[in-house]
Parts: sequence; C-alpha cells; structure tokens
Amino acid sequence: MRDSNVFDAFNEKDVQALEEDAKQSKCGEFYRTLMKRDSCRVGVGARQDTQGKLSFFLEVLISLCSDSPRVDLHRLEKMLPFLKELEARGYTLNCEDDGCLSCEATVARKDMTNEYSAVLSAMEKICNNVGET
Repeated sequence: MRDSNVFDAFNEKDVQALEEDAKQSKCGEFYRTLMKRDSCRVGVGARQDTQGKLSFFLEVLISLCSDSPRVDLHRLEKMLPFLKELEARGYTLNCEDDGCLSCEATVARKDMTNEYSAVLSAMEKICNNVGET
C-alpha cells in the first residue's frame, strides 16, 4: 500500500507541464519531487541546453545512513540489489556531501512515465525489505 508521499499519477500531462516549466525557468531547468520517504526520494526534471533542446531525467536520492549514528549493514545489504538495478538501467551513482547517494539517468521524453513506474516498483520492494513503510 502506497502512502500519501507517493505521487502515483505521473502521466503525459505531467511530462508536458515539466517541459513547459523548464522552458520558462530562468535557469533552464525544472525539478519536481514525486515520491518521498524517510530515506529515499524520487524526482523528475527537465533541462534546456543553450540551443533550447530539452533533456529529461529521473533522480533517486537515497540516504545511506539512518538517523542512528551506527551503520546498519543489514539495511545497506538490502539496498544493494536496488542500486545494482539502477546502475543496470543506466543510472549514474554519485556520493553527495551529506551522505546521500544520488542516482540519475537521462530518460527519453516518451519513456518518462514508464521509467518512473519501474523505479517506484523496484523501490517499494526494497523499502519494504528494509523495514520502511
């Protein structure tokens, strides 16, 4: 069962809105968070290059450590298959200064909704396995 922090209805209309928001943005980029849980967040974005061409991306942010000062090896072990799946799907995995792992992939406009659904489905399996709801 998905909680209220999950945006299920990401569809073509939302991709169009993302595209328009990026075009109107002063910096040429727009980002929207679609799912947020204690240790993970999924968002989508669009970037406009200097020639006005748009590219779309999906980002997964994962907090590697819980609120506890101790490292939870069991939790990290359970996340590993999800991270490997993201990497296999073409995501770049980068460590951020705040201890988060940033996983980002450029996604074709036509594939945005399917990619979000696939990542959300894989993430739900992992989040359930590490004891999150």
